[in-house]
Amino acid sequence: EWLPCDTSTFIILGMSHTAQEFFSVCADITDHKICGMYVDCAEYIRAHRNDERELSNMIDAVQNCVDPTISLGVFIGPVVGKQWACRLSTDIKNLDVIICLLSDITNIDSKQVTFISNRLPAEEKDKLWDALYKKNFLA
Repeated sequence: EWLPCDTSTFIILGMSHTAQEFFSVCADITDHKICGMYVDCAEYIRAHRNDERELSNMIDAVQNCVDPTISLGVFIGPVVGKQWACRLSTDIKNLDVIICLLSDITNIDSKQVTFISNRLPAEEKDKLWDALYKKNFLA
């Protein structure tokens, strides 16, 4: 079961102090990596940014990359501004993995930010990095 996202509470990357606080907290309790988003993903997100069903399909594709026992949050939106879609499997403070797919007008500036909780054993984190980092979720 997925929890609804309160868009007033979490706005993608730095547009509100709430998001800044969130990323600040995540830096202390997670490992994170930032990479360029795969072109296919970036173009798909831009093309469907106003289509809730298509963005939900993208979130499903991300979700299918991890074991169902892993608590996951996925955020899709512009680098600056209000998110277009998000889904959380539990309260945001208890997530094991958070994927932020940040769209920009150019492919080169569209980013994937991946957070993995330090609560997980190193072996599990390694599996998750292999499954999620620099991933073409549409392949």
